[in-house]
Amino acid sequence: MLVTVANHNHNQQAIRLRDAFAAQSQALLIDSGSRLSTQEEERVDIGLPNVYYTGLVNEAWAQTKGMGPDEILLFVSSDVELDDPSDLVLRATCCFEDPRIGVYAPSMKVSDHLQMRTGPSANLRVVVFVEGVIFAVRKKLIDLLCPIDPSLNRLGWALDVHLGYLTLKSGLRSVVDDGIQIRHAPGRGYQDEEAREQAEKWLTAQGPNAFRFWKLSTQHKYQTKIGFWKTRALCRI
Repeated sequence: MLVTVANHNHNQQAIRLRDAFAAQSQALLIDSGSRLSTQEEERVDIGLPNVYYTGLVNEAWAQTKGMGPDEILLFVSSDVELDDPSDLVLRATCCFEDPRIGVYAPSMKVSDHLQMRTGPSANLRVVVFVEGVIFAVRKKLIDLLCPIDPSLNRLGWALDVHLGYLTLKSGLRSVVDDGIQIRHAPGRGYQDEEAREQAEKWLTAQGPNAFRFWKLSTQHKYQTKIGFWKTRALCRI
């Protein structure tokens, strides 16, 4: 498993996360135009100008060159908090022993997306997509998503939804793990309207079915067990 910690101005947290994951796996800290001290800059593995979320995902994907199709990339945003990174690595590794699973994510204490919120089961749940702040994905699936054209979608809205769409089209499943929870503060550092316009432009280029999947799967009524099957039926996947 390759772990990439993607950072913009959460420098100390990014360093702590990278170091914690490095005890279990190969781990890289990718920085996107942060204000870094000299000491912090020395801890960065890959330093980029501010390339926004899309650029960070593209760079994480670039680091998978040479990996096998079923090897795993774990993408971690530096503003997430989790108690035990080693447990996350272990649970994700075990999860991917099931060849039907393509994308994995821990559950979240708070999320805009109903299917990401921690449930009572402590088990895996099949969902339409997982939120893009932290997710593990098979190399063969991230290859279908990337490279993403930043001239169409620089801010990266809907990339996580489209990965869910590509996963289902490939005959695989996205799952959320209620047995582990991460914390991620709501809110974004950009205007939702600009991000939505970019997402619509980019998804239009992916085709009408991909656009329809985004419109359906981001509604709470489609983020349930029944909603999962309705989304598949309506999008014919």
